[in-house]
Amino acid sequence: MMERNHSSSYVSPSRRESAERYRALFESSLDAIMTLDPPSWRFTTANPTTLKMFKAKDQAEFISMDPWKLSPEKQQDGWLSVDKAADAIEIALRDGSYLFEWTHKRLNGEEFPATVLLTRVEISGNKFLQAIVHDTTRRKQIEEQLKQSTARLILATRAGGVGVWDYDIVHNILLWDDQMFALYGIKKQEFNGVYEAWQAGVHLLDKERSNAEIEMAIRGEKEFDTEFRVCWEDGSIHNIRAIAVVQRDDSGNPLRMIGTNWDITEFRKAEREKLALSESKMRTTLYSIGDAVISLDINGCVLLMNPMAEKLTGWSEPEACGKPLEDVFCIVQEETHSKVDNPVVQVLKGGIAVGIPDRTLLIARNGVECPIGDSAAPIFDQELNIIGVVLIFRDLTKEREMQEKLLISEKLAVMGRLVADVAHEINNPLAIIIGRTQLMLHRLEEQPSPLTGQLETVLQSARRCKTILSNLLTYCKTIGGKEETINLSDLIMEAVENVNDQYQMHAVHVTLHCMLPANIKITSNKHALLSVFVNLIRNARQAMPEKGNLTITVEKKDESQLQIEIHDTGIGMSKEQVSQLFQPFISGWEEYDGTGLGLATSLGIIEAYGGKIWAESEGRGKGATFTILLPYIQNEKKTNRTVNELED
Repeated sequence: MMERNHSSSYVSPSRRESAERYRALFESSLDAIMTLDPPSWRFTTANPTTLKMFKAKDQAEFISMDPWKLSPEKQQDGWLSVDKAADAIEIALRDGSYLFEWTHKRLNGEEFPATVLLTRVEISGNKFLQAIVHDTTRRKQIEEQLKQSTARLILATRAGGVGVWDYDIVHNILLWDDQMFALYGIKKQEFNGVYEAWQAGVHLLDKERSNAEIEMAIRGEKEFDTEFRVCWEDGSIHNIRAIAVVQRDDSGNPLRMIGTNWDITEFRKAEREKLALSESKMRTTLYSIGDAVISLDINGCVLLMNPMAEKLTGWSEPEACGKPLEDVFCIVQEETHSKVDNPVVQVLKGGIAVGIPDRTLLIARNGVECPIGDSAAPIFDQELNIIGVVLIFRDLTKEREMQEKLLISEKLAVMGRLVADVAHEINNPLAIIIGRTQLMLHRLEEQPSPLTGQLETVLQSARRCKTILSNLLTYCKTIGGKEETINLSDLIMEAVENVNDQYQMHAVHVTLHCMLPANIKITSNKHALLSVFVNLIRNARQAMPEKGNLTITVEKKDESQLQIEIHDTGIGMSKEQVSQLFQPFISGWEEYDGTGLGLATSLGIIEAYGGKIWAESEGRGKGATFTILLPYIQNEKKTNRTVNELED
């Protein structure tokens, strides 16, 4: 009997170790573990995690709770918790275990989601259930966030027209979402889900490149970020932007590509239109500027020429396009006519702007030569690679003429100062000669002498010299004199008054017709221009020794010049006299001691201010007309001036 009792209470070391392990697992588990005994299926044991999960103070409090109190009245699917728990227990007893989702309630009333594993346990013929409860609150939160993120992503891709694709590289399986079919203009049933099906829709000219870029991405040589065109069944062509990432195993072998596509057709269309507009503006600018412009490609061949370049080279743009610059732009050294190095070659070689040497001539297609100044500069793309050259040049002919005129003007100014100094030095002894001669003639009036005639000749010659010096001084004053804005009608009236003071124009009827707004004026040296009108009006007075009419008309000839006509009814001139009028030292007024410098000086003054002067006469006894053209300026204020008549 002692032996049986001892034998019945004996526990083997292995069973004791197993029990200790279970106890350790039970106590340390992060999941709640509890046991339920039949027939009421109330809790009999609970591990520490159970107490913490359900907010129980201790095991006694937890075990005293009715199991149904640890669940809400109804589960998420609407079943009563009591009924659904009974079904779960029945399934676990029948099948040995049952895993299901459940909504529990803590002792403080807080509900939380969980998974429950019910396991049937049988020991020494006694059956009970073990429940393992795992709190899934955090997992549910993550799932909800993922669900929301997925929904937002789907919404964003749909709103943005973005298609998503997944390519199984190993098994050659290509999956598309609905948007991908819309992007490629095909139906789901027409797509067999392999790589070649995608390639079939790509534009023929883009197939090779796009396929090469995918292969490089799979090999890890570059990221997949590209553009290509796809052809729809209706013949329309659409631009697609595509990006993707490659997923690899731990060894780096490619497994799949996941990427997106979206339509950029409208963007590219707008970009092309913007580029076309920009090119149109650039072409308009190039075609309107005064400099000649030639655009060249990286090989130095002509791409574009503006009209000024066509004019100077003699080549039209269609003829020149594609030709090397040397065929169109032939430049030589001005003095030696030796060939000048092509500036474009220097630009392409050095990558910097260069100019051409001074005194360079451009020989046009027809052989016409003109001096030019130019520069050539590189054209860069966004990555600062040279993609071409722009050549800008201009005709220096007028600039050279202006420089030569300036040089002549400077020389004339020096000469004028010299003449003024010489005239001043000569005037002093000349005044003495005239004065002493007049004195001697006055004394000889009482005592006639054969010297009287000779002295009168001396006096006349001295006075002629004085007049010549006076005209020279007048001309010198016009060189380099101060310019000012002049009212032309006022200046002409002043000239009439000056002549009237000297020549008594009471027998001449003077009419001034000034048919232009008072805001139109000219810029000139007043003293110089006054001397011109004084000279012309004096000549007209001398052409009408007894009486006559002098008509002065001032009017606009065009948008840049004024026309002044001075017409007299005097003795007129022959054609020969008209042809010699403006030559120095040729005078038609010997009886008035004319020097022949008045009109020559007037011509120089008018031309110095960008004008013209000429004379016309129908013959002797038919009067004469002098016409002057002068550039004018126009102020904003406008006041009309009509007809002024001057009668002396």
